[in-house]
Amino acid sequence: LEGLLKNSKVSPDESCLAAHERCSDCESGVYWIETDSMASPQEMYCDMESNGGGWTLVGVALVDYAGDTGWNDDDGMNLALSYSLDDHWHQTATIINDLLGSGESITHVACFDSNNDFERFWYGTGTYSWEAVSGATNSSDTYGGGGTGYSTVWASHHYGLVSGNNEYVTVITSHSGNHWACGGLYGAGGEGYTGRGGDSNFRMWVR
Repeated sequence: LEGLLKNSKVSPDESCLAAHERCSDCESGVYWIETDSMASPQEMYCDMESNGGGWTLVGVALVDYAGDTGWNDDDGMNLALSYSLDDHWHQTATIINDLLGSGESITHVACFDSNNDFERFWYGTGTYSWEAVSGATNSSDTYGGGGTGYSTVWASHHYGLVSGNNEYVTVITSHSGNHWACGGLYGAGGEGYTGRGGDSNFRMWVR
């Protein structure tokens, strides 16, 4: 409780990871965060419990809005909703890169209510972009780097981060045309690429 009380608009944390390091028993929820590039603190959602805790939510992709202008935009989308778990939005690339640079450079995507509810982690995430191919050292389906590993490179129109370079297992956070994918044409649960009518929703976190 004491740690939670120390987080406020006038006393924000640099990231959810910083808040977790300050207060390891704090609960998941909305925290005031201020990164280097922010003009003022913002409310952001922190997962303080899963996979070691300290994860900052930076985007939610909902299939109902697939193809709508804005997903391939580094300036962010629907930022007034940027602490919501259940609305369609994503953070600016600049703030995402602030959070990655001040933390451990790990990105986590959890697909939900999708044809393929994949979960992926990227390690050594480089400069992230919603508009261009972004890099990572490696990717796997298990926190800590174990489990099955996946290629992080596929095609030039697969922006953001890629995990898996085939139509069976891929996860793509930002595809050209304002789309994304939790699985592809041959996903075990069905089509996952939203540009072909696939059913994919995900939440994206960084630490």
